[in-house]
Amino acid sequence: MFKTRSFVFITLLSLLMTLGLSAQALVAPDSNVSIEYEHRVTDEPNSIHISGFMPGQGRIVMEKAREFSLGRETVSSIAAREHAVLGINASFFEMNGDLAGIPVGMLKIKGAWFGVPRFPRAVLGWSEDGTRVLIDQLDMEWTALVNGRKEQLNTVNAARKSTDVVLYTPAFNPSTLTEAGGLEIIVKDGKVASYHSDGNAAIPENGFVLSYGADAAKEAVVPEAGTPVEISYVFKPQHPEKTGDSEWKEMDYLVGGAGLLIWNGEPVGDYLVEQLDQQGNAFDTTQHPRTAVGIDGQGKWYFVVVDGRQPGKSVGMSLEELTRLMASLDCKYAINLDGGGSSTMYLNGKVVNSPSNRPGMMMGPAPGAGRPGRERPGADRPVSGRPGMERPAADGPAVERPVSDALLILE
Repeated sequence: MFKTRSFVFITLLSLLMTLGLSAQALVAPDSNVSIEYEHRVTDEPNSIHISGFMPGQGRIVMEKAREFSLGRETVSSIAAREHAVLGINASFFEMNGDLAGIPVGMLKIKGAWFGVPRFPRAVLGWSEDGTRVLIDQLDMEWTALVNGRKEQLNTVNAARKSTDVVLYTPAFNPSTLTEAGGLEIIVKDGKVASYHSDGNAAIPENGFVLSYGADAAKEAVVPEAGTPVEISYVFKPQHPEKTGDSEWKEMDYLVGGAGLLIWNGEPVGDYLVEQLDQQGNAFDTTQHPRTAVGIDGQGKWYFVVVDGRQPGKSVGMSLEELTRLMASLDCKYAINLDGGGSSTMYLNGKVVNSPSNRPGMMMGPAPGAGRPGRERPGADRPVSGRPGMERPAADGPAVERPVSDALLILE
């Protein structure tokens, strides 16, 4: 049973006044952007934070931490930097090592690709004004056309395996961070500029790098300098009768999750296509902190954060429980985003939930990292390689976890 603790309508003007910012500096005189915020406390117990927003009043955007795919930043830092009304964590990502911060699923911000899934995963896509929204389990096929010859690509801006052909774009990093032993073809202005096998190739601002792992390089046909290269991709939604490739290509923003909760008004419940059953550690059935986004039949957005891993205060939810919560909000479509210690909601200039992250907490890989994944920083990843596992190295107060990116509402 839900007990409503607080319900507030927050106008952008009052938010800015609370932040100590000038309304005249950031808001048009006729602006009426508002957020509905509700804090529910349940008997389990669970502490649930729900924000509602009707498009047409502002912009809904994705913002990457730092400048490139690599690196992490807290939701509150990203939101404050962008003068956001509201912000939540979004995509799963690599937590550790040289590639910490890269998304392990879909992430497109305007024309820049930061990551793509290796297999179908739940994806949320939308236009910047928030009036056009798509949610589905989505796969992709990327192809490089090299002088008329097609080369299928395995992934984009991700760790390269020995059998992979990876596309690295300027959004990733100044260089590919690959090891020697493969083959890297540097393309500038649509034509081959050079190639080498030393690894860690510089990524040109006006081009990209096709990077072959050691085994893939044995089968590669090395093009001559000046050879034209074109990159193309096709979206493959699981419900093509509803949306197709062309509709997804029209979306300004794409962010991936792990678990399509509700599609066309019906609970999904079957995550075989997303391979969540292979993630280990009962990622879908265990109660974790969760972050979710839903859309109701009128086009209203719901942003939900469920606190967890805090006995006596909030235990978290399984995906089935989260689905029921989103259905109670009359969501016609809903998606589970990154959760665990990453789950954060920023509103009115502050973090309103209680993150479960602790100093020194150890993580492993996020679902979708190309191997049995782990959840987490923004991709909570368990040390053992299974999702949803986190082991605090020491007790201490909760701290906001740096994440890969944030979904924001701007004026």
